[in-house]
Amino acid sequence: MAYILIITIIVIGIFSMKNNNNLPFFNSFFASCLILSLVEAFTYPGFIVKHFHIELFLGLLALFVGAYLFFLFLKTKKHDLLFIRFIAYVSLFAYLFGKVVGEITYPNFIFSHFHFQPNLMLLPVICSFLLFAINDNVSIKAFTNICVFLLICQYLASDFATVKENNIPFILNNLQMSENKKMENLVGKTFYTFSEFLVENTESNSTILIPPQGFPWPQSSNIAYFRYFLYPRNLINGKEKSSGTELDGVDYVILDYGETLTSEHGYTNVWPKFDVKGEYIIYWNPTTGEKYKDNTGVYKYNENNKSEMWGIIKIKH
Repeated sequence: MAYILIITIIVIGIFSMKNNNNLPFFNSFFASCLILSLVEAFTYPGFIVKHFHIELFLGLLALFVGAYLFFLFLKTKKHDLLFIRFIAYVSLFAYLFGKVVGEITYPNFIFSHFHFQPNLMLLPVICSFLLFAINDNVSIKAFTNICVFLLICQYLASDFATVKENNIPFILNNLQMSENKKMENLVGKTFYTFSEFLVENTESNSTILIPPQGFPWPQSSNIAYFRYFLYPRNLINGKEKSSGTELDGVDYVILDYGETLTSEHGYTNVWPKFDVKGEYIIYWNPTTGEKYKDNTGVYKYNENNKSEMWGIIKIKH
């Protein structure tokens, strides 16, 4: 809804630049939007409704009428334009500063320290720039450039977190790093190398039973995520203490200690927590990458054994 409102205001702004005869009307509209948006940016959404007991539309209408009477009898002067431009630039700076600093720190940092909502500053920015544009006889081309500039600023601010998470300095300092090393750094060495182990030791058309979705298996229990690394293999979630499905329809059961020590839904490290009788077991050491094959194929769960265990059980058919 916010973006629809912003687009509507911009369209009205373009129309107003072609209709200078209605300048008081458009000035009133943008000034009203500017005042209301600034009030809520420095308080919170719904402030006007809560404290003045009027709907936002009625508040906008009341401001519009007052502003229209003001602009109808008074022409904007040079110092008025300077003031509007000042508001525009201050609002833009506050918006960008709030978005970037909020991403670096935490979401509520700006409001708790500077008492304004960065996300709500975009509308004041647009309204103030529009007020300046239509009163300074800015051309459609110049106004379009302003809109493009605002959009660029919006995306730069919104995508700052993504740029930060992508660890650009690390990438630039490791341009010669291999694809495998990059993936290990991105998703975690243990998980990625375990995925490679599974690819090497299972057929591409096999069906693999994996832990129930949740921590401590945030990656290896997430079918949609794990399938990216194991495709075209078919993955099925089991239950923590039972297979949850007939093993006749499964080719492999993974031995999965978990990528984290964090628990969820009461789950704990080590899976499966039930006995499995298979054709053979391949144990895998995540530290050294060494493999050990147990041809008995018998896996017995011991609840007292909390040691880290990884591998795969081949189901006998």
